[in-house]
Amino acid sequence: VKLNLPQLPTALRVGKERKVIFHSDQLGVKLNRGADGIVRILSIAPPNSDRNVKREGEIQAGDILREAAGVDLRRPLTNVMWSDTVALLKISPRPLVVLVA
Repeated sequence: VKLNLPQLPTALRVGKERKVIFHSDQLGVKLNRGADGIVRILSIAPPNSDRNVKREGEIQAGDILREAAGVDLRRPLTNVMWSDTVALLKISPRPLVVLVA
């Protein structure tokens, strides 16, 4: 008898973590929590654009948010955790330090 067991998801593979420091109130990034619970960067406004975005460090569309304002985001987030994280990003004092990979 052959059993139909669900396949375990493969491990998320990410590159080296990089620090990005946001100095402005607006981050100039569009974030998305995927169905897998992982937070990804969808798009980025250029630094010093019309939105007055000021940041240090390398960040790219497709990067995965690993840590923000001291909160570990390396594990999948539930909807509630995601809502809390978004609120935290908005109210955290600047400079705001995040890790992406």
